[in-house]
Amino acid sequence: MGDGGGGDGKFKIKRRHYEIAVGLVLLAGAIVGVLFGAGVFAQSDTVKAQKAFEKAVAALPPRDPACPTVVPGKRVVEYFASQRVGCASVPSGVTHVVLTYADLSTQSFQMTDLDTLACVGELRKRCISVVGGLGGSKPFDIAMVATQAAALVQKFKLDGVAVHDLTSTASTLPYMTALSASLKPLRATLSYDVFYTELDTDDGANCGGMRCFTDGVDALVDWVSVMVFSVSNDPVLAASIYDGAVSGFLAMWQKKLPPAKFNLGLCVDCGYGPGPSPAAIAAMASVARAAGGVSVHGSSNTPIQSILQALATPPPSNTTTNATTTSSSGSKCGAPPTTGRVVAYWGSEVDGCTTLPRGVTHVIFSFALLKQGLVTPSMQGSDATLRSCVQALHARCVQVLGALGGATNDAEMAALTNMTAMA
Repeated sequence: MGDGGGGDGKFKIKRRHYEIAVGLVLLAGAIVGVLFGAGVFAQSDTVKAQKAFEKAVAALPPRDPACPTVVPGKRVVEYFASQRVGCASVPSGVTHVVLTYADLSTQSFQMTDLDTLACVGELRKRCISVVGGLGGSKPFDIAMVATQAAALVQKFKLDGVAVHDLTSTASTLPYMTALSASLKPLRATLSYDVFYTELDTDDGANCGGMRCFTDGVDALVDWVSVMVFSVSNDPVLAASIYDGAVSGFLAMWQKKLPPAKFNLGLCVDCGYGPGPSPAAIAAMASVARAAGGVSVHGSSNTPIQSILQALATPPPSNTTTNATTTSSSGSKCGAPPTTGRVVAYWGSEVDGCTTLPRGVTHVIFSFALLKQGLVTPSMQGSDATLRSCVQALHARCVQVLGALGGATNDAEMAALTNMTAMA
């Protein structure tokens, strides 16, 4: 009887423990449920944004090894305001884009981080180098610029940095030296913007009322952009300065800088006062061609395209032709066939178009991209690869066309309203 009584007591204790344990589990579950309902365990917007950014970085395509090397005299740098939407609007012929301007303290540009990455990927596909602009409307800490600029390059996979520091400071050479050292391991370019008057020492240490060029900076950079605009609010005086530029201050810069390091900086609709006239730009074209190239500032692509047109190298003599022009003109291949036409559609993102069988007369690349109602100067594949493909097909007398539409452009095609602009 005694043993039986003791066993029954143990059973009651065990059952009590079980009831307590179950109660605790139910209580914990209720607490967790309340916390979930309150969003305690939900990912914060910051975490979500970081994960989305990391995913976009992983998806960023590498630079195509087929992209051509930009030789001195052919460098065309567009300063692109990073609050503008649509890097696809960058015109053909541009080799470098400077996104203006980075906030180094927040490691960001004026567009969102995801939009910046999309811009880098879009331009990289066209073999255009993307450079982070420092300074301008976003002053930076010279003590931190080397470390922060290198971090910015790594974050957005940039190709370099352009310094637009318009202050007058004795510490320019030290911070530029540190900046150069931080970018070299990343194989990133470094450029520096200067006022056109910075070699004018007739006014002592004032150099045209602005600042004087810091000797030694030219040895640290890949190129120097000499800004030939905002020269005067007086239209007559401004015109006189522009007209005398080639034999005046530009000649001084040509003596100071190696040709490959001298970029001519132009703008027709920014800064203060009138910009150079088309005639003045045309007169300066010989300087740009003999130097490293041109750097173009502007509020839109219209002035940039006009400057590019003025700076365009005169067309070569028609006594010689290459494979592309020969096949396009028909002198080698004859007129395109009107019968027996064999047309192949080829995805522009797919390599290997040279494997197309003999007998194909036309190749249609699908599809050109539409953005904001306009046809962008790009397709889904790398520009360098597509260019090589077109040349190879032209050599075989195959006609090459581009297609619009397709599933890629469904939304954009449906939203078209201005057909003339699209055309």
